[in-house]
Amino acid sequence: MTRPDVSARKRNRCMAALSGGAILLCLTLLVGMVWADGGKTDETISQISGIYLDEMADQMAGQFSSTMHSQFTRVSSLLTNITQDDLQDARSLERFIGMRQSNNNFLFFAVLDEDGYYYVKEGRYPGGEAPEVRAHLEAGEDSVSLQQTPAGAPFILFATPIAPIPFGDTRLTATLVGMEPSFLAARLALNQEDSEAYANIVSREGRYVMRSGWAGDALGGGNLLDFLAGHATFD
Repeated sequence: MTRPDVSARKRNRCMAALSGGAILLCLTLLVGMVWADGGKTDETISQISGIYLDEMADQMAGQFSSTMHSQFTRVSSLLTNITQDDLQDARSLERFIGMRQSNNNFLFFAVLDEDGYYYVKEGRYPGGEAPEVRAHLEAGEDSVSLQQTPAGAPFILFATPIAPIPFGDTRLTATLVGMEPSFLAARLALNQEDSEAYANIVSREGRYVMRSGWAGDALGGGNLLDFLAGHATFD
């Protein structure tokens, strides 16, 4: 009767244990590598996204500044070709204002005199509204702001001082134009390599001043900051 080789069985058990340990170690290392690589991948994606967004933001800011400058130039030149016939009386001025408003597709067009009265196509009215706009104009500064129509619809108000124009016993000193927010939104879209980027303008309180229509209500309904507080994670 052959005697069992005890040492061989011990070696087999030892090798099996070592093999199992080696497999476990490999699995542990593999999981660790995947986890570490995943973390680096997330970090890399975050870095690339940050660079892309920074570049896009710079382009948007440049296009916004260019758009604002061109609109102020446009608003300040609206009375360039006004004639003495257009300044003959209030009715003539109102007719001129109505034609400029219609030809440029403005929401409204108004002219301010040095006594604080606004002239629009419907007549002359005291300028009691938007005192902050008046303050900028009296200081010789351009002004752009978000205003609302009597029905509550938002619009962008551009106001700029002009060289005084004699009119009766007063002088015309500023022009004001109301534009639909969508008018500016279309001009702030970036077209690059068959893709488009759209701009929204948000106030410090999170309220949309100008909103492109591509996202619908996906970005927080009426307030972006409230939406981000409930849905976003910040580093």
